[in-house]
Amino acid sequence: MKISSKTLVVLSIMFCYVISLCHGSFRPFTKTVVTLTNNISPPTVLTLNCTSKSDVLTGNVPPGQKYLWKFIANWWLTTKFTCRFSWANQVKWFDVYTADRDQGNCFECNWSIMADRLCSSGYLDQANNRCYQY
Repeated sequence: MKISSKTLVVLSIMFCYVISLCHGSFRPFTKTVVTLTNNISPPTVLTLNCTSKSDVLTGNVPPGQKYLWKFIANWWLTTKFTCRFSWANQVKWFDVYTADRDQGNCFECNWSIMADRLCSSGYLDQANNRCYQY
């Protein structure tokens, strides 16, 4: 059985439409931006290591400065970035992006990193802008 190019295009469009209905404001191929801001007090350099299945991101972020990256989340809702934050004698871990929490709701995911918690902003649903303990 041979499928024509037109049929394949129509099926692809229908698939995207169904996915968007099921996942709210899911927009395939839209870049997501994650921004981490060092708001640790007393001011100190934040060392971070963020990983996904296919990426490893590392950096040193001076006080008050930002570290950001862009990516396209996958269609299977499994994209996840886990970050290890370290400063002074502290080491903390947090999932700064998980598809089941963020995909379709956060296209500019902003995190304020503090010594005792981190707080999110940039969510389309303002109820998801909140603080989390490590």
